[in-house]
Amino acid sequence: MSFIKNIKTGITTECINKDVIKVCKADPLNYIVEDSLEASLSSEEKSAKKNKPLSKMNVAELKELAKEMNIDADDSLTKDELFAVIKANKNG
Repeated sequence: MSFIKNIKTGITTECINKDVIKVCKADPLNYIVEDSLEASLSSEEKSAKKNKPLSKMNVAELKELAKEMNIDADDSLTKDELFAVIKANKNG
């Protein structure tokens, strides 16, 4: 799995398709390909991400946060399940 940032739009997307990852890596003028979401973000985006409420995060952001918190988040977990697990660990 990789995270692909479209330089033109600034949108970062989680990708598991190896062919898409290969094409994007071959086009560094338009895409940034990283192994983690954190690595693909600018310092401004990292700051905004830390202040973003859990309810506004997408699944990729919640998975990354769970990883940072050393929570074993199974790939099959839904957004609501990830939200509950993270919230329980923050309050616990």
